Amino acid sequence: MIMIWFLSLLQIYKLQIKMITVSLFLLSLLTVIEGSNICNLGDTTNPTGIVSSPNYPRNYPVSQDCSFTITVPTGKSIVISFKAMDLEQDEDENSCYDYLEIKDLVTNDKTMHCGTKIPEDITSKSNRVQISFVSDFSDAGELKPTGFQLTYRTITNIQGTNVCPGRQFIGNENGGYISSPNYPLNYRNNINCMFTLLVPAGKKTHINFVEMKIQYDVRCTKDHLNISSSTESRIICGEGSPKASVFHGEKVNFHFITNARTTTKGFLVRYHFTDDETYKNDCVCPRGNSYIRVDLTQKKLIRHTDDIRFQFRTTQSNSLLLYAMGRHRDFLRVKLVQGQLKFSVDLGTGKGTITVPSGPLNDNQWHSVEITRNGRRAKVSVDRRVAGIVETPGIFTKLDLRAPNALMYVAGSARRRHGSNFVGCLKNFVIDNRRPIVDALRGDPAHTVYFNPFPRCPST
Repeated sequence: MIMIWFLSLLQIYKLQIKMITVSLFLLSLLTVIEGSNICNLGDTTNPTGIVSSPNYPRNYPVSQDCSFTITVPTGKSIVISFKAMDLEQDEDENSCYDYLEIKDLVTNDKTMHCGTKIPEDITSKSNRVQISFVSDFSDAGELKPTGFQLTYRTITNIQGTNVCPGRQFIGNENGGYISSPNYPLNYRNNINCMFTLLVPAGKKTHINFVEMKIQYDVRCTKDHLNISSSTESRIICGEGSPKASVFHGEKVNFHFITNARTTTKGFLVRYHFTDDETYKNDCVCPRGNSYIRVDLTQKKLIRHTDDIRFQFRTTQSNSLLLYAMGRHRDFLRVKLVQGQLKFSVDLGTGKGTITVPSGPLNDNQWHSVEITRNGRRAKVSVDRRVAGIVETPGIFTKLDLRAPNALMYVAGSARRRHGSNFVGCLKNFVIDNRRPIVDALRGDPAHTVYFNPFPRCPST
């Protein structure tokens, strides 16, 4: 009997311990919920927190008007995530009887929430947010809405590179952000900035809009952003998220213009680079009925040095590979003459010419050519083994490729007196870090292909 009594007493003791534990847990839970009651919260600098309606998850009281402010360090943003939402709204769901308001105190952006649909996360543009809860004087009756609960956390604010003042900016290979002046605050009036993003070689640029709020008119003649490259151009204004764009070329220009009237938040765009497929097959096989003409009149080139590199394969003994001419008598020419490479240059005071001694180069094998010029002195190499050096007469040291006759031809020309059009294959054609074949294939307006498209090289 004593043993049975002892075991019964032990079971009662264990049951009391469990009840105390559960009570402490519930008390702790109620304390957390009460501590997150928006009507009991004061302004805070805490980086994270929980906020709920009074009495959550039970029915909240009527006639409430509570708010508090979250302030985090400058350069940070506040992310608000909704966990529950059940606030009274009218029968047509067009307006709110009771509501929760989230307001950015720097940009004055605000959103109002009610009903039962859980909103998407909200990320502030600044470091100060006010959260307000309002319930009207009437009871919701049998609906008994349970209120709301949300959490907030702090993240580093996105800082875009400012388009003003206008300048050239080397793009980060991992991508980055570009923004209007003063973003996320309003931009100022009377802006006219040209910002140039320099693109890594062999890459194309993807532009995605994170946010855009620019004064709207039908033709975007007031405030607007013009994004352009050598082959593409877009003029953008208004609000929303414009379709992502891809730009080709070594530069992407951002031209931002505002008038003297309305100002808004502006724009934030993200850029990133991917491989430009055109560079993977920088190889064409002209058939003698086409060539590339490059208009150099906009370049106004006056060069003290040149660096020309390309590879070719042909069975043709005589043909024009490259010809550039500019102001007065200046020109530069590379051609095949009886199977030998011949280079000529005139800087305005006389021509220098050299035919590089080698075996026949029209043997249908790939041959590489490198031509470097520094002032009057030029060096020509074929297959990195055979070299020739030539100097131009006179005192001029610069190749003047300016209007009115600033043109360059690749694989032929409009005048056969410079040499027959090339028949064979060309690849990796680079002139002073520019790729005329690639630019022509991509549709650069300064590059025109006459008279038929260049067939691409076989993949093998």
